[in-house]
Amino acid sequence: VGAEFRKYMNENSYIFVTPKIEQFVINRGDDYTANLAINNAFFTSVEANNKKKTYGQIIVGGNVDFTNQLSMNLGFGAKQILAGKVDNKNETYLSGQVGLKYKF
Repeated sequence: VGAEFRKYMNENSYIFVTPKIEQFVINRGDDYTANLAINNAFFTSVEANNKKKTYGQIIVGGNVDFTNQLSMNLGFGAKQILAGKVDNKNETYLSGQVGLKYKF
């Protein structure tokens, strides 16, 4: 569940914030484990207990038009586990993106 709030600076430029709470609501099937290995260098596991986790997330960013043809967008986000920790392990994820758009 989340929402995006925007504040327009002009017709095409804006800033935004997107807060949300994330949890699996519908998950069919019994307990499962999925593994991924690539050249024995990378390994990850997704277990059934992950469907019991609850996360809080916030993303902030914006879009700025420099000219009619050139604009830039950027965003930064943070995701934190709120409930359902496994072995009392803290989970915090940070992300970001920057993009340029040229219209011709």
